[in-house]
Amino acid sequence: MRKLELPMTMDSQEGLDKLAEIVRSARESRGLSLRKFAELVDVSHGTIDRLEKSLSDVSDDVLEALSEVVPYTYVELKAISQGRKPEDLRAYVTAEDVFEIAVSISKEEQIRLMHMLLDHQQSGTTKA
Repeated sequence: MRKLELPMTMDSQEGLDKLAEIVRSARESRGLSLRKFAELVDVSHGTIDRLEKSLSDVSDDVLEALSEVVPYTYVELKAISQGRKPEDLRAYVTAEDVFEIAVSISKEEQIRLMHMLLDHQQSGTTKA
């Protein structure tokens, strides 16, 4: 897969902090240690540790590897690391994000949502 060439822009501290949240959330939601998550991403555990602590800029190769295990594309991760917000950045990207909304709707709507999700899953489609 050929990477989309993005403008050369330095990572910002705000962007690195957001990226740290994304990485930590992805790791913790799987219940993985730094080492196990690093194995999943195929980078060193030191890289994951530095990312979670917002200690260093992140390479394109690491962003590409992360895009395979977090709910963001390479392009979105690149923009986030630079402190930019891609135009198509999704507001809800994880089950936890959606859960906060789902518990606030009526029981009837929750049941309807569960049926919609089950039907969608059983149909094997990837889009709504």
